Amino acid sequence: MESLLMESLLIYSTKRKFNDSSADDMKYGDLSDSYLQNHLNLHDVSPIVNPYTLQLLSPFNHPQSRFYSPTSGKKINKEDCVKLMFDDLRKLTLPFSFYGSYGELIKQMFTHMQTMNGQSFSNATLNSALKHAIISDKSSNNALVRIKEILDKNIDYENAKLPNEAIPQITLNIQGGILPKFTRTQDSFNGLGLAVHDTYSTEIYLTNLKITKNDYSALVKFQIQDHFGLDQNDIKNWKFNQFYFFKTWFVLQRSKSYGFKPFFTNMDTCIEIKGSKNA
Repeated sequence: MESLLMESLLIYSTKRKFNDSSADDMKYGDLSDSYLQNHLNLHDVSPIVNPYTLQLLSPFNHPQSRFYSPTSGKKINKEDCVKLMFDDLRKLTLPFSFYGSYGELIKQMFTHMQTMNGQSFSNATLNSALKHAIISDKSSNNALVRIKEILDKNIDYENAKLPNEAIPQITLNIQGGILPKFTRTQDSFNGLGLAVHDTYSTEIYLTNLKITKNDYSALVKFQIQDHFGLDQNDIKNWKFNQFYFFKTWFVLQRSKSYGFKPFFTNMDTCIEIKGSKNA
Protein backbone atom coordinates (compact mmCIF):
# COMPACT_ATOMS: atom_id res chain seq x y z
CA MET A 1 0.00 0.00 0.00
CA GLU A 2 1.22 3.48 -0.87
CA SER A 3 -0.39 6.82 -0.14
CA LEU A 4 0.36 10.14 -1.81
CA LEU A 5 -0.87 13.36 -0.21
CA MET A 6 -1.03 15.74 -3.16
CA GLU A 7 -2.50 18.85 -1.57
CA SER A 8 -0.34 21.35 0.23
CA LEU A 9 -1.05 21.55 3.96
CA LEU A 10 -0.31 24.74 5.89
CA ILE A 11 1.32 23.50 9.09
CA TYR A 12 2.60 26.79 10.51
CA SER A 13 1.94 30.51 10.11
CA THR A 14 3.25 33.46 12.10
CA LYS A 15 0.83 35.94 13.64
CA ARG A 16 2.46 38.68 11.60
CA LYS A 17 1.06 38.37 8.09
CA PHE A 18 2.55 38.81 4.66
CA ASN A 19 2.45 42.16 2.85
CA ASP A 20 1.91 44.21 6.01
CA SER A 21 2.49 47.72 4.71
CA SER A 22 1.31 49.26 7.99
CA ALA A 23 4.52 48.34 9.83
CA ASP A 24 6.73 51.30 10.76
CA ASP A 25 9.68 49.97 8.77
CA MET A 26 7.54 50.13 5.61
CA LYS A 27 6.84 53.87 5.95
CA TYR A 28 8.60 56.32 3.68
CA GLY A 29 8.78 60.07 3.13
CA ASP A 30 6.90 60.66 6.40
CA LEU A 31 9.40 62.62 8.53
CA SER A 32 10.48 66.25 8.22
CA ASP A 33 14.11 67.28 8.17
CA SER A 34 13.67 69.09 11.48
CA TYR A 35 12.25 65.93 13.08
CA LEU A 36 15.13 63.84 11.72
CA GLN A 37 17.68 66.24 13.16
CA ASN A 38 16.07 67.36 16.41
CA HIS A 39 14.26 64.20 17.53
CA LEU A 40 16.41 61.47 16.02
CA ASN A 41 19.77 63.29 16.19
CA LEU A 42 20.41 62.72 12.50
CA HIS A 43 22.64 65.71 11.86
CA ASP A 44 25.78 64.04 10.57
CA VAL A 45 24.19 61.61 8.12
CA SER A 46 26.72 61.09 5.35
CA PRO A 47 30.50 61.43 5.05
CA ILE A 48 30.25 62.89 1.56
CA VAL A 49 27.16 65.12 1.34
CA ASN A 50 24.74 67.03 3.53
CA PRO A 51 21.30 65.76 2.44
CA TYR A 52 19.54 68.73 4.07
CA THR A 53 21.53 71.53 2.39
CA LEU A 54 22.62 69.60 -0.73
CA GLN A 55 26.26 70.55 -0.13
CA LEU A 56 29.25 68.35 -0.75
CA LEU A 57 31.41 67.56 2.27
CA SER A 58 35.19 67.42 2.47
CA PRO A 59 37.75 67.10 5.30
CA PHE A 60 37.58 70.87 5.59
CA ASN A 61 33.84 71.34 5.98
CA HIS A 62 32.77 68.03 7.54
CA PRO A 63 31.72 68.64 11.18
CA GLN A 64 33.46 65.46 12.40
CA SER A 65 36.79 66.24 10.74
CA ARG A 66 39.83 67.45 12.69
CA PHE A 67 40.39 69.89 9.80
CA TYR A 68 36.88 71.33 10.03
CA SER A 69 36.29 74.97 9.31
CA PRO A 70 32.80 76.46 8.97
CA THR A 71 32.87 76.91 5.22
CA SER A 72 30.18 75.97 2.74
CA GLY A 73 30.69 73.05 0.42
CA LYS A 74 29.82 73.01 -3.25
CA LYS A 75 26.08 73.04 -3.87
CA ILE A 76 24.66 70.19 -5.94
CA ASN A 77 21.19 69.28 -7.17
CA LYS A 78 18.95 66.73 -5.50
CA GLU A 79 19.38 64.13 -8.24
CA ASP A 80 23.16 64.15 -7.83
CA CYS A 81 22.79 64.04 -4.06
CA VAL A 82 20.64 60.91 -4.29
CA LYS A 83 23.11 59.21 -6.63
CA LEU A 84 26.04 60.00 -4.32
CA MET A 85 24.19 58.71 -1.26
CA PHE A 86 23.15 55.43 -2.85
CA ASP A 87 26.62 54.91 -4.34
CA ASP A 88 28.10 55.49 -0.89
CA LEU A 89 25.58 53.10 0.69
CA ARG A 90 26.77 50.33 -1.58
CA LYS A 91 30.38 51.07 -0.57
CA LEU A 92 29.47 51.21 3.11
CA THR A 93 28.16 47.63 2.99
CA LEU A 94 31.73 46.29 2.87
CA PRO A 95 32.31 45.94 6.65
CA PHE A 96 29.12 43.87 6.85
CA SER A 97 29.61 41.74 3.73
CA PHE A 98 33.31 41.01 3.22
CA TYR A 99 33.06 37.26 3.89
CA GLY A 100 31.52 34.58 1.70
CA SER A 101 29.59 34.73 -1.55
CA TYR A 102 26.65 36.97 -0.64
CA GLY A 103 28.39 40.35 -0.64
CA GLU A 104 26.77 41.53 -3.88
CA LEU A 105 23.27 40.72 -2.67
CA ILE A 106 22.91 43.71 -0.34
CA LYS A 107 24.23 46.02 -3.06
CA GLN A 108 21.59 44.67 -5.46
CA MET A 109 18.92 45.34 -2.86
CA PHE A 110 19.93 48.99 -2.50
CA THR A 111 19.88 49.34 -6.27
CA HIS A 112 16.39 47.80 -6.17
CA MET A 113 15.34 50.37 -3.57
CA GLN A 114 16.80 53.17 -5.68
CA THR A 115 15.16 52.17 -8.95
CA MET A 116 12.13 49.91 -8.45
CA ASN A 117 9.72 52.15 -6.53
CA GLY A 118 8.82 49.67 -3.79
CA GLN A 119 8.32 46.54 -5.89
CA SER A 120 8.82 43.28 -4.02
CA PHE A 121 12.21 41.62 -4.29
CA SER A 122 13.10 37.97 -4.81
CA ASN A 123 16.41 36.39 -5.69
CA ALA A 124 17.60 32.85 -6.42
CA THR A 125 20.80 33.38 -4.43
CA LEU A 126 18.78 34.44 -1.39
CA ASN A 127 16.54 31.37 -1.72
CA SER A 128 19.64 29.20 -1.88
CA ALA A 129 21.05 30.89 1.23
CA LEU A 130 17.77 30.22 3.05
CA LYS A 131 17.87 26.53 2.13
CA HIS A 132 21.49 26.21 3.23
CA ALA A 133 20.75 27.93 6.55
CA ILE A 134 17.92 25.49 7.27
CA ILE A 135 19.63 22.24 6.33
CA SER A 136 22.93 23.17 7.99
CA ASP A 137 21.23 23.79 11.32
CA LYS A 138 21.38 20.46 13.16
CA SER A 139 20.03 21.78 16.45
CA SER A 140 16.84 20.52 18.03
CA ASN A 141 15.36 24.02 17.62
CA ASN A 142 15.39 23.79 13.82
CA ALA A 143 11.82 23.87 12.44
CA LEU A 144 12.70 21.15 9.91
CA VAL A 145 13.98 18.87 12.67
CA ARG A 146 10.85 19.49 14.72
CA ILE A 147 8.57 18.66 11.78
CA LYS A 148 10.39 15.39 11.14
CA GLU A 149 10.22 14.54 14.84
CA ILE A 150 6.41 14.54 14.79
CA LEU A 151 6.17 12.73 11.46
CA ASP A 152 8.49 9.99 12.71
CA LYS A 153 6.28 9.44 15.74
CA ASN A 154 2.90 9.62 14.01
CA ILE A 155 3.10 8.10 10.51
CA ASP A 156 0.65 5.20 10.30
CA TYR A 157 2.52 2.75 8.06
CA GLU A 158 -0.14 0.05 8.29
CA ASN A 159 -2.79 2.32 6.78
CA ALA A 160 -0.33 4.51 4.86
CA LYS A 161 -1.57 7.79 6.28
CA LEU A 162 -0.77 10.68 8.59
CA PRO A 163 -3.45 10.96 11.29
CA ASN A 164 -5.25 14.30 11.33
CA GLU A 165 -4.35 14.91 14.96
CA ALA A 166 -0.65 14.99 14.03
CA ILE A 167 -0.99 18.35 12.21
CA PRO A 168 -1.64 20.50 15.33
CA GLN A 169 1.21 18.60 17.02
CA ILE A 170 3.54 19.70 14.23
CA THR A 171 2.37 23.30 14.59
CA LEU A 172 2.98 23.28 18.34
CA ASN A 173 6.39 21.70 17.92
CA ILE A 174 7.44 24.36 15.41
CA GLN A 175 6.27 27.08 17.80
CA GLY A 176 8.65 25.72 20.42
CA GLY A 177 11.64 26.07 18.11
CA ILE A 178 13.36 28.79 16.11
CA LEU A 179 12.21 29.92 12.68
CA PRO A 180 14.72 30.36 9.84
CA LYS A 181 16.52 33.69 9.96
CA PHE A 182 19.97 35.14 9.32
CA THR A 183 21.16 36.01 12.81
CA ARG A 184 24.17 33.70 13.02
CA THR A 185 27.61 35.15 13.75
CA GLN A 186 28.71 34.67 10.14
CA ASP A 187 25.67 36.60 8.91
CA SER A 188 27.13 39.77 10.45
CA PHE A 189 29.97 39.54 7.91
CA ASN A 190 28.58 37.73 4.84
CA GLY A 191 25.90 40.30 3.92
CA LEU A 192 22.88 38.20 4.90
CA GLY A 193 22.53 39.96 8.24
CA LEU A 194 22.02 43.23 6.35
CA ALA A 195 19.94 41.82 3.53
CA VAL A 196 17.47 40.04 5.81
CA HIS A 197 18.63 39.46 9.41
CA ASP A 198 15.43 38.58 11.26
CA THR A 199 12.24 37.83 9.31
CA TYR A 200 8.74 39.27 9.52
CA SER A 201 6.35 36.57 8.30
CA THR A 202 6.68 32.83 7.78
CA GLU A 203 4.44 30.10 6.40
CA ILE A 204 5.45 26.44 6.31
CA TYR A 205 3.68 23.83 4.18
CA LEU A 206 3.83 20.06 4.04
CA THR A 207 3.34 18.60 0.58
CA ASN A 208 4.03 15.51 -1.54
CA LEU A 209 3.81 13.19 1.45
CA LYS A 210 4.42 9.64 0.23
CA ILE A 211 3.94 6.72 2.62
CA THR A 212 4.77 3.07 1.93
CA LYS A 213 4.68 0.16 4.32
CA ASN A 214 8.25 0.86 5.44
CA ASP A 215 9.13 4.50 4.84
CA TYR A 216 7.91 7.98 3.95
CA SER A 217 9.11 11.09 2.18
CA ALA A 218 7.72 14.61 2.04
CA LEU A 219 8.54 18.11 0.91
CA VAL A 220 8.54 20.95 3.41
CA LYS A 221 8.02 24.33 1.79
CA PHE A 222 9.14 27.49 3.57
CA GLN A 223 7.70 30.83 2.45
CA ILE A 224 9.29 33.76 4.25
CA GLN A 225 8.98 37.51 3.95
CA ASP A 226 11.07 40.30 5.39
CA HIS A 227 10.84 44.09 5.20
CA PHE A 228 13.76 45.90 3.61
CA GLY A 229 13.31 49.10 5.53
CA LEU A 230 14.17 50.80 8.81
CA ASP A 231 11.83 51.86 11.60
CA GLN A 232 12.39 54.59 14.17
CA ASN A 233 13.39 52.12 16.88
CA ASP A 234 16.18 50.90 14.59
CA ILE A 235 17.75 54.31 14.20
CA LYS A 236 17.33 55.16 17.91
CA ASN A 237 19.41 52.09 18.76
CA TRP A 238 23.03 53.14 19.33
CA LYS A 239 24.22 50.11 17.32
CA PHE A 240 22.55 51.63 14.27
CA ASN A 241 22.93 55.34 15.04
CA GLN A 242 26.73 55.20 15.14
CA PHE A 243 27.07 54.07 11.52
CA TYR A 244 26.76 56.30 8.45
CA PHE A 245 25.38 53.27 6.66
CA PHE A 246 22.14 53.14 8.66
CA LYS A 247 21.78 56.92 8.97
CA THR A 248 22.06 57.41 5.22
CA TRP A 249 19.60 54.58 4.59
CA PHE A 250 17.09 55.97 7.11
CA VAL A 251 17.17 59.50 5.66
CA LEU A 252 16.80 58.27 2.08
CA GLN A 253 13.76 56.25 3.15
CA ARG A 254 12.02 58.38 5.76
CA SER A 255 12.82 62.00 4.86
CA LYS A 256 10.00 63.91 3.18
CA SER A 257 12.68 65.27 0.85
CA TYR A 258 13.55 61.81 -0.50
CA GLY A 259 11.04 59.10 0.42
CA PHE A 260 12.53 56.08 -1.32
CA LYS A 261 10.18 53.17 -0.81
CA PRO A 262 11.14 50.13 1.26
CA PHE A 263 10.00 46.79 -0.10
CA PHE A 264 9.03 43.23 0.78
CA THR A 265 11.76 40.62 0.41
CA ASN A 266 10.24 37.26 -0.53
CA MET A 267 12.07 33.99 -0.01
CA ASP A 268 11.02 30.39 -0.50
CA THR A 269 12.58 26.96 -0.61
CA CYS A 270 11.49 23.31 -0.59
CA ILE A 271 13.39 20.68 1.37
CA GLU A 272 12.82 16.93 1.24
CA ILE A 273 12.66 14.94 4.45
CA LYS A 274 12.58 11.15 4.80
CA GLY A 275 11.91 8.62 7.49
CA SER A 276 11.45 4.90 7.94
CA LYS A 277 9.44 2.57 10.10
CA ASN A 278 12.43 0.92 11.72
CA ALA A 279 14.64 4.00 12.17
